[in-house]
Amino acid sequence: GEVILPFLDFGINFDQLLLLPYFLVDPDVQSSVTYEFAAEGTGGPAAFADTLQYHDNESRTIIALGLPSPLVNSEHFDAYAVRFTPLVDGILTGADFAVWRTTGSGGTVRFFVYEDSPDTSGAPGAKIDSVDVENVHGTVGNITWNHVDFSAGGTVLQAGHDFHLGWELVNAAFGDTVFAILDTAKVPTDRSSVFVRERQRWAHFVKGFNFFMRAIVSVPADPSVPKITAGLVQNPVFSEVADVFVVGQKSLNPVSVEGTFALGDSVHALAFHAIDDSNKVFVDDRFRLFASGQAQLVVSARNRFGTIMGTDSLLLTVSLVNGEAGGEIKAPDRKFTLHLPAGAIEKQVYLTASAFTEPVVFLRREPPVFDGSKPTEQLYSIGPPGLTFEQPAQLTFAYDENVQAMLEENDLAIAFLDGSKWVLLGGELYRQNKTISVLVNRTGSYALVIKSSGSASEVAEVPERFYLQQNYPNPFNPRTSIRFGLPKTTHTTMRIINLKGQVIAVLLDRVVEAGEHTVEWDGTDDRKVPVASGVYLYQLKADKFVETKKLVLVK
Repeated sequence: GEVILPFLDFGINFDQLLLLPYFLVDPDVQSSVTYEFAAEGTGGPAAFADTLQYHDNESRTIIALGLPSPLVNSEHFDAYAVRFTPLVDGILTGADFAVWRTTGSGGTVRFFVYEDSPDTSGAPGAKIDSVDVENVHGTVGNITWNHVDFSAGGTVLQAGHDFHLGWELVNAAFGDTVFAILDTAKVPTDRSSVFVRERQRWAHFVKGFNFFMRAIVSVPADPSVPKITAGLVQNPVFSEVADVFVVGQKSLNPVSVEGTFALGDSVHALAFHAIDDSNKVFVDDRFRLFASGQAQLVVSARNRFGTIMGTDSLLLTVSLVNGEAGGEIKAPDRKFTLHLPAGAIEKQVYLTASAFTEPVVFLRREPPVFDGSKPTEQLYSIGPPGLTFEQPAQLTFAYDENVQAMLEENDLAIAFLDGSKWVLLGGELYRQNKTISVLVNRTGSYALVIKSSGSASEVAEVPERFYLQQNYPNPFNPRTSIRFGLPKTTHTTMRIINLKGQVIAVLLDRVVEAGEHTVEWDGTDDRKVPVASGVYLYQLKADKFVETKKLVLVK
């Protein structure tokens, strides 16, 4: 179903009219303000805006554009547009307009919906919809209401985003003509005519004030609670700096997105803003971690129409680790421990650990999936992302008796999320302590899994041998991917070499865990300067394995 709301109130009180500039005048002291307008074509209209408080406390707002006389004939027309600012989101489905006083009838009026101008001129921007209404009639001295249907266009209006409704007279049908925007819950025939005629200083405008209009917005009824997800992503270099995200499956109401970060006795309010006009992803990019301990992130947001609220929360552990001394971090539920030996990191770093119930990384379009190998419980993320260790760190998962009862030898393994695949790292099982441990060399997403007996796998097994695949695409522009496999954890380098034998870019030079991996080259050297088109070599060195292949850059 749909909820149809008149433009002027959108279901909100009259003191929140959707017109700028706007003010409500005292019933005994009337005054007027100039309303911003824009014109296309020739001629320039006089413009005014006025609000009037009647004795019954009902307010009427009239915005009028008075065109020069004579208005049009069969060879000439002017076009005009009025700008609106909606308070809530919706879809423009139509407009009701009334011919109040005409000197002619039977004409065609062409209506337009415009985007707002990208500059500050106040003029309409690009046209996004248009509808012709033929045989428009009106009776002298009375209001005759007509309707224009915009529903086929489905123009989406976003709260706070200006748009314009415009019109053109296609052929001569009326004398001097004016748009006026007013509340039409009650057709104010007497009040409108008295209001206009009794304003003597408007007398030279009165002749031809014969066109009234309102916009109609359809707000789709969506009773479902919006599904939102909270997350925190640290800066890979300055680990105390973090972006806090709220991600919605559908568009959210921008002013409703709120959150808090609580650690110990401190509670910090978060300030979110949308990263684009879709209003699906919001971020607080000024947050900083400030202490060690267990923290809770709580967020809430309403659907795009502001009617129903959704919530989400995230528990995480924060640990400030000294590089020289080493340290550790535990999951909030204490199901895993990452122990860093002395010298594993070069400087003081804030580590974070959190659990999530789906194999989804924030802002990832296509979430990685498991095959028949399934996580025993939750999946875990260790931040900051991309942090590599100078010395291997020990990651230990604990499992419960239910898991132990299902186990055969080597059924349990620790998996690491490498790009879009979960790589099985294996692990040493300690049945007496109900733990499994493995050495790792970086932060990232890890899971404890029960290995499958077969099927096409998205959980990649460790390859039996070293290999280097041909890059894809090839030839390429602007970037290409290079895939390789390691049967064991070892120091690995990947270099780009020109045909003179000179190394122009080093893509990889560190200890890499066993498994399948992918690196990308964007066609630049180590100084990020684009290189020329041509043939280049890429070379993998790992343990005693060395292999070189050709690739072609085309610009």
